[in-house]
This record gives sequence, C-alpha cells and structure tokens, in this order.
Amino acid sequence: MSTPALTTALCLPALDIEALLQGRMIVALSNSFRNPSYFLLCPVDLDIAPDQLATRYHSEFLESVRAPHSITDPDAVTVHAWARSKTCRMYSAQDDLAALAELTAWSADYLQQLAQKRHKLFLLFLQVHRFSQPIDLMMSRLSEDKIGHFIPVVGSWSDQRAVPLLSDEKFAQRQKQLIKLSPPIHAELEPLQTELVAVRENSLGAMALDRDLRYLLGWSRAEETRLDDSDLVWIQQLSQVGNFGSGYEFKELVLRSLLKLGFSDDEKLFMALDSGSDAEQDGLITDDPANEIASEVAIEIMRDPGSESTNGPPNGEPVGEAGRLDIYCDLPYALVGDCKVGQRDEVSDNRATQLIHLGNTLLSREIFEQSVKILFAAGPLTEGAEQVARGTKMNVMRPETLQRLTELKARHPGAVDLLKLKHCLQEAPYGKASDDKVNQFVNDTLQQLRLRSALVKAVKEYLERTGQDDIGLDTVCAAYSMSPTVDLPSLSVGEVHDLLMELSSPLAGYLGRKQMGTGRDVFYFLRELRVEDTSLKQCTP
Repeated sequence: MSTPALTTALCLPALDIEALLQGRMIVALSNSFRNPSYFLLCPVDLDIAPDQLATRYHSEFLESVRAPHSITDPDAVTVHAWARSKTCRMYSAQDDLAALAELTAWSADYLQQLAQKRHKLFLLFLQVHRFSQPIDLMMSRLSEDKIGHFIPVVGSWSDQRAVPLLSDEKFAQRQKQLIKLSPPIHAELEPLQTELVAVRENSLGAMALDRDLRYLLGWSRAEETRLDDSDLVWIQQLSQVGNFGSGYEFKELVLRSLLKLGFSDDEKLFMALDSGSDAEQDGLITDDPANEIASEVAIEIMRDPGSESTNGPPNGEPVGEAGRLDIYCDLPYALVGDCKVGQRDEVSDNRATQLIHLGNTLLSREIFEQSVKILFAAGPLTEGAEQVARGTKMNVMRPETLQRLTELKARHPGAVDLLKLKHCLQEAPYGKASDDKVNQFVNDTLQQLRLRSALVKAVKEYLERTGQDDIGLDTVCAAYSMSPTVDLPSLSVGEVHDLLMELSSPLAGYLGRKQMGTGRDVFYFLRELRVEDTSLKQCTP
C-alpha cells in the first residue's frame, strides 16, 4: 500500500523517539484521541535535570541510550522516522498504568502522575518506519508545550522507502500484548541486552548476541539478526580480478578464498622452496630421478612467452615462477593449483602441464597423486589443455565459481562440507566441464539450506497464526507439506524429525525444543534462517 504524502508531524520527547527507534516500545502519548494516520516523528528536547529523567524512564532504558537524538541546529529539526497510527487506547486505572510501564520505557510513577494531571492517557500504537537517511525540517527549535501535539511541516515528504522496524506479524503480537496488558516476554533478558550496548561496537560476538536478543524480545525484524561477513568485501572482487586483474592479485585472492573455506596452506613448503636444502630433509622434495627431468621441463615451460611472468607482485617476483606452485594446501587434504587471469586469454596446455610437473617435482609421488588438482582460470581452454586436464584428472574452476563457493561459506559458515567437496572434485568430469559440477555442488547446498529454512518458516508461521507456544512433529510435517515453495522435496516424518533436531541444536539455534511428559518433542521458533544466493549466478566462458 502506498503511503500518502507526509505533511504532519507528532512532537515527542527525543528520548521517547529513541525508545521507538530501539523497538523497545511501539506507543506514544498523544493529547487527543483522534489522530492522523501517517505522520513524521518530530523530536523535542526536554530541559530537565538527570534526576528527573531517572523518575520518568526505566534505568535500563537510560543506560541503553548512548547518543540520544537531539536538536543541535536551532533552525532545523532532524527527523529519523515516520509512523503509521494503528489504533488509540485510553488508560487511567492505576493497575493498568503499572502493567503498561512494564511494557514501555516509562516508569509507573511517571504514568500515574501524568494520568492524575490529565485524568486519562491517550496512547497511540505506532508502526514506526526508519528513514535510511534522516531528513531535516527547516523550523525553529520546538518548545516543550508542543509535546503530544500534531503540527504541520514545511513541504510534503514521502516515505522514501523507509523500512518498518517490526514486521506486520511481530507488530500485531506486540499490539495484542499491550492491549491485553500481558506481562513482557523474556523480561529477564533486557538487562543483558542493556549491558551489551556498551561493548557491541567493538565485538562481533556481542553485536550478534545483541541482535538476537532484540529479535527475541520483539524489538526488531528477523532480518536484523543477520550479520554480513566483512570478508564479503574482498570475496566479491574475485570475479573482477580473475577476469581483468593482475595474476599476482588473483593468486592472493584464490589463496585467501581457500583459507576461508577451511583449507590450511603449507607455508613450510614455500619457505623450503626458497631455501632448497630443508625441503629435501622434510620429505617435501623427493630424490626420484624422474623429478629432475620434470623440473627441467617445468623451467622450459616457464620460459614460454605466453606465461604470466610480467604479472608479478610489487617486488618483481613473477607468478608461476619455475620451481614454485601457485597454490598448495595440505589440510584437510592436499590441494594443488595454478592461477591464470584473463577472460579473453586462452589457457594453453603448457599451464596444465606446468602444474603436473611442478607437483611431481615438489611433492612426493603419493601426495601428488592423491591431491585435488585445480586450474583457476577465467579464459577458455585450448584443445590441448582440455586433453591434459581430462587425462590428469584436473579440475578447472572459473573465478565466478570460486566466488560463489566462498560467498556461500561467508553467508552460511557451516554449509560447505570440505569432504563432500573433495568427493565432488575427485569425480568426473574433469577439464572445463568440472566447473559445472562445482556450481551444482553450490546449488545443491543452497537447496539443502532452503529446505531447512522452509521448516523454520513453517514453525514460525504456524505459531503466529494460532497463537500457540509450541508445535509438535506431526503438525510441522503438515505445515511443511503446505509450503508454497514448489521446488522443495517431500519429506518423511523421520526426515522432518532429524532436521528439526538439527535446527534446534545449541549450535544452530533456529528453533527451540522441549520434551513433554510423554517423551514427545515439541518445537518453538527462535530466529529465522534466511537463505540468500550468492551475488553471482553460474557463469560459463
């Protein structure tokens, strides 16, 4: 539904608006029962002493306010949100006001004093929408006598695609709770959330816990519980660098991606390659005479004018230098690789042959034969390179595919099983067709995540629809079977139970589980499992 132009503002204390923006409360005090449907939330600074604030608001709320929104420009008022009025209720009874105080940021004493003065309180239920960027209203500083009143504003403002702080379902739950004056849910967690405010900016763990707590308390949308991995900044450069960047930069990103996926790089090997003698002592370089010939062949390959010796690091060291592997990881299994940039540059058979000879030269025959071999390349393979790759069971992975795989790991840390990936990489097809099987591995993993997401959603929506606290296995099966997602497979009761146990484990924490007296498990919703595809779809050269 489109929002009409916003030409009116409700004047509220800046701290009241702060409580609304925190999601801590969804109501505001108005001076009248009849109110506009849509309006801006205009802050007014309170000129009162700190001890008066302490009697007006709960101490937990005041402790959570690190930088309250206040007016600093005398000729402009900064507005952070607009609201839609859902309903208005009157309160006056002392018991009602005490229960109301438990569900808002106001103290019971303040509400009772206000009710004695006004005889009754008009409480507006507001669905608040936060602007992505605050707007400035050109007006003079507002006096406190404007609090609770609506005023016209200069100009006509749109909603600017502002995002509601709460989903419709969560807002309806909170509104129902306030109307019935039901006790707050998980009130014991509010002090913990307050303590996290002071440390969350310097700790990702505290930030994640804070977001989960605020959602559990009903103060935020489920989407806010998701924290994007900061590594996505460089992960999403893989495709661009692999297609158009330098060889050295691409090699570094490939190595970082493999480490992100959970591989360990064998730095000892590269140090040994520089020192020479230590490598032989550690058994990394074998004394097989055949390897001496292979080393000479590798050196000749590197002298090929088509090599990437010009795309080196700042110190002049060429990528793919003779006697050195681009990529070698030793855990959880051996993986060797070569990196070739350039979307339009063909990958010659020399690149594939180089990887084989360097692997045979620098590693024991047993390790190299059992290792996963990958040519990370953006361009198409020549016919000769394709034959070498197929004949030596070598995979070819495009930068886009490696980016998809690494993004999947960043967005869903436990989703990429490296042993399953090994099985994928050690099965035919090889050569350029192997890129498709890795993309299929990503697609299959995303499908498994979507299946689990659908189960979490089925539990959440059933509980919201019925108002129940938990749901049994059979009911989950029925709710899942009614899922509108057409590409999800049908599941047996046993399969659903296994997945519910997984989703309710302490390490997952998407669902909660409790055992009834009969030994029957019931489940309840904790947080959403949002599944987003990687930023790139499957690409082919």
